[in-house]
Amino acid sequence: MLKSAGAIQSSAENLKQILMEEWEMCLEVFSDYISQAGAEDDNAPRIAFEWSQGSGESLSDLFEEVLQQLAHDHDCDSNELHVCAICGCLVKGEAPDVCPNCGVNKKLIPAVE
Repeated sequence: MLKSAGAIQSSAENLKQILMEEWEMCLEVFSDYISQAGAEDDNAPRIAFEWSQGSGESLSDLFEEVLQQLAHDHDCDSNELHVCAICGCLVKGEAPDVCPNCGVNKKLIPAVE
């Protein structure tokens, strides 16, 4: 039903749509929220929005990489993926010593199973 309505398309087309929406959220919405929280000198929301923006960017980077692989008819890499338990930042490969987004210790960046 969704496919016939045009809501579900090819994997590449679906990823492109998600990528556009994610970048819009990261670049426009979170930037506005960060600016507003900064203008109000309210650090807790500002930090939360900055972390959300950073995790959205890491997700967008991952989607961009998958799109490139699909465009060249390559299978998607099956590298290990880690997600920061604090901010949601995605990291491919081995977990870093600290989250590149929020700086939390490696212990809170578990592998996705």
